[in-house]
Order: sequence, then structure tokens, then C-alpha cells
Amino acid sequence: MSRHSIFTSNAIRKLKKAITKSFEYQKEKKGTCFIEVVSNCPSGWKMTPVETMKWIEEHMLPIYPLGDLKVPKVELKAAMDEPN
Repeated sequence: MSRHSIFTSNAIRKLKKAITKSFEYQKEKKGTCFIEVVSNCPSGWKMTPVETMKWIEEHMLPIYPLGDLKVPKVELKAAMDEPN
């Protein structure tokens, strides 16, 4: 499971990588991946797009941190087998 955002161009690149990786896992029959995308809704929030991006960064990301929330067992096993 992974959580990503679309509030910066760097975050969008990370999201694209995560989506590609999840398709590869499913193609290799390693399991199902879940990606949560934190996004804005200027019209629903009645804010400008710039205000919504700032609000996400200040209020949502501290509560809902971005990144991998659960590492697949395959990666954990590989990491444990590697010598330090």
C-alpha cells in the first residue's frame, strides 16, 4: 500500500513510478497493490487551486504522510537476505 499526492511535479513523478510498479507486481502475480492519491478539489472546497495545494501541505500531509505504507513480503525477504 502506498500513498502519493499530486501537489508538486516531483510528487507526480513518484506517483507515476508507484503506479508502474503496482502494475508490474500484478503482472508478475505477486499480489494486488493499493495506491491512495491525495488530491485537491478547489470547487468543492471553495478555494483557489493555490490555496488548496497549500492547505493539503499544511493540514493533510502531517496527518496522512506520503510514501510506502506496507512493503510487499517479496521485498522484505530480499532485503533480509542481503548481506550488510
